[in-house]
Amino acid sequence: MSIQPKYTIDTLNNTSSIDLYSSGILVTSYNYENNDVTLEERPNIDSLTISQLVSNLEGIGVWIGLINNYITSVTNKVSRFEEEQKKTNTTIHCKIEIKGDTVSDVLFTESTQLCVFQPRDLIVLSYTNFKKWATFLDIFKRNCLQF
Repeated sequence: MSIQPKYTIDTLNNTSSIDLYSSGILVTSYNYENNDVTLEERPNIDSLTISQLVSNLEGIGVWIGLINNYITSVTNKVSRFEEEQKKTNTTIHCKIEIKGDTVSDVLFTESTQLCVFQPRDLIVLSYTNFKKWATFLDIFKRNCLQF
């Protein structure tokens, strides 16, 4: 069972949220407020099929578009990201860190077509950094699809 991402947008208070799902189960939520995006804690390992990853990243792209169109956001300076993708004959490992905090640590395995996301603490990113992080994940997705 696939559930599309769910959005809320409050133009009066300049806030928004998105809920992302995997196999009908809420995986994580992101909240926009005061030009920051809070990525809720991921307390457990989450496994997504590549098609679920594609769906969630498309949903994040739509959400970014909604924020850009309906909420005034300020462009912040982009913080230094450490982004690493290592490819073997059977896997792609992607790790994204900002200011020493792991934002994403995910392993794609070709044989299972699964993306396994490691647990993560709650993290707050500026909106500009959030968009850059989403771009890194989109590159990872494209690499997985081309595997």
